[in-house]
Amino acid sequence: MGDDTGTSSATPLNPETSDWVTLISAEIDQGTALQQLGIPAEFAAHALDLDELPRMKSGPSGTLIVLRLPVSQGRHAREPWVTQPIALVVMPGRIVAISRTAHPVLDRIAAFASAEAHHQPRLVLRVLELCAEVFLHEVRRINVRVDKLEAGLKESLGNREVLELLKCQRGLVYFATALRATEFLLERLQTSNLLRAAPEDHELLEDVRVEIRQALDMTQTSADILSQMMDAFASIISNNLNSVMKFLTAVTIILMVPTVVASLWGMNVGVPFARHPMAFAGLVIASIALSGMVTAALALRRWL
Repeated sequence: MGDDTGTSSATPLNPETSDWVTLISAEIDQGTALQQLGIPAEFAAHALDLDELPRMKSGPSGTLIVLRLPVSQGRHAREPWVTQPIALVVMPGRIVAISRTAHPVLDRIAAFASAEAHHQPRLVLRVLELCAEVFLHEVRRINVRVDKLEAGLKESLGNREVLELLKCQRGLVYFATALRATEFLLERLQTSNLLRAAPEDHELLEDVRVEIRQALDMTQTSADILSQMMDAFASIISNNLNSVMKFLTAVTIILMVPTVVASLWGMNVGVPFARHPMAFAGLVIASIALSGMVTAALALRRWL
């Protein structure tokens, strides 16, 4: 989604202390909460849209700021790492967070919002900073998961580990998309004059910009490394399979020697040494000797 707020129409956020209210989808469905808080239904629709990208939109009753947060759904899920939208509806004296589901970040935001009497621009900056920290934390978790899969891939002959890496890569793509849109949102917030930071908040603003850029760079770097790793390990799995097939073929050739000897002397016709008392022992020794010679020849060629 694009930015619907023009530079000329943007109204700076209220520098006064704001209350923090959190609304989850079940509360929004009742409709009464939106009416009591004076939130337009259009704002709620944007907040509950799973495909909504970070954006901002101003209206008569307040300003809508949509963000995306990383969500870990468990390693056995079809998509272990995804992002979900949350919306901040900024109104005079109040900031309302709207989300489809509960998220630990909302509790953390509510904790420092109630503990510190920040004015609205500073509180919005704190939320953006916390979002970047959560992305960094989840990217580190993905990297730890990739390291564990890497250890198993070295001896792997199947596709399970590669498919798990593909899930990790998909999560990193989601993260990078959300962070790029968040970085663009922060720039638009500044250029539109909507986020008029006080002089003492300029350092916080710079910290937020650095955190978002760091999270984006780390995500992109991890995605690039993972992509190259998947290509390399696909070749490793193929090489492992070739080594196993080569070993099995060599063993088959070695076992074929005594099989040929046994087949020749097992025919129902006259064969040399048929009545010799040491014929069986001699054939066994000859089979072992021939198999040893074949094994040595294969070993010299490094097929074993």
